[in-house]
Amino acid sequence: MKISFRRTMAQRYRAVSHLIDPIIKNGHNLSIEVKSKKWDLSRHRKRPSDVSSASKRSIKWLIKTFNIQCNNLGKVSFSLKKNIKCDLSLVLDTKVSSGSFLAIPYVGFTCNLNGRIIDSGNPMCDLMRRRAMEIPEIPNTLLIVHPGGGRGFVSPVRKDIKKKEVDRNNRRFIGRVISNLPKTIEKIIIKPHPIPYIRCDKNSLKDSLRWLKDDRIKVSDDPIPELISKSEFVVNFGSSTAVWLLGSDKKWINIVGEGRYPYKLHRDTRSKADKWREWMQVVRMDKLKYTIANYMDIKMKNNNGRNNSIFKKYKYLYNIKSTDVIMSLIGDFNGK
Repeated sequence: MKISFRRTMAQRYRAVSHLIDPIIKNGHNLSIEVKSKKWDLSRHRKRPSDVSSASKRSIKWLIKTFNIQCNNLGKVSFSLKKNIKCDLSLVLDTKVSSGSFLAIPYVGFTCNLNGRIIDSGNPMCDLMRRRAMEIPEIPNTLLIVHPGGGRGFVSPVRKDIKKKEVDRNNRRFIGRVISNLPKTIEKIIIKPHPIPYIRCDKNSLKDSLRWLKDDRIKVSDDPIPELISKSEFVVNFGSSTAVWLLGSDKKWINIVGEGRYPYKLHRDTRSKADKWREWMQVVRMDKLKYTIANYMDIKMKNNNGRNNSIFKKYKYLYNIKSTDVIMSLIGDFNGK
């Protein structure tokens, strides 16, 4: 069967790159529709919309960055499309003029086959779960997932500012997190964004945070699944990392209210965050220390209350069967 990936943004391919090997191994022909054959990481880091689309080079880079096992990318064909109409789907049969779609979520736990909703989990979350089984957790280790710049926290949304100003904002930003941590935290890992905005890569963060003179701090570019697995606590600022952690046993806290540059920043508004996930993990910075110190008590209380069904619901994210479920759906469609 002919199958096409249709996703306009390169970053979204981390949700489906795990399917490349099983699709090829099952004898299907796989093509990926891209908007451009060119890709420049330095321009991508500035995030202009015209270079955020997928290409062979960007997908290859993404697979390496997230440490996704993929041995058959060379057998995938790439087709240039000026207007990719669907951002979240596999086209299961390109011969069908109307298109038969299997929608796989970028972050989520269900997929959709022609209107039929199936509990599938998510391959990226499965990867996290497998890593958690392989890598032991280090007690009293806290991971800070840096938002990456260009998102209103340390620099305006998609707007460059002087290095001196970004460095100052990074010191304030990370300094506020560290000052609100309990003394029991023995090691602090800061993970730069996988596509860091200019002035927010690993070396820039190390330079700007040098003044803190805190031996606990380490800036690491190791793959995010490994860092999450080895950390007891994960502090996040509204990125998709939070969704990968839903339903897991990891102690994570999603901090809101830290946006420095107003831009209707949906990641950083309390009302939006509360509507998105009404969980105790969504907190203001001044509640961080208390939440870490009392995490298990708070979680137990919420598990016994109104959020119990939500926790159960997101267990589907970590069923470690997402790829099997999706491949089964592809097989069912192929058999019709």
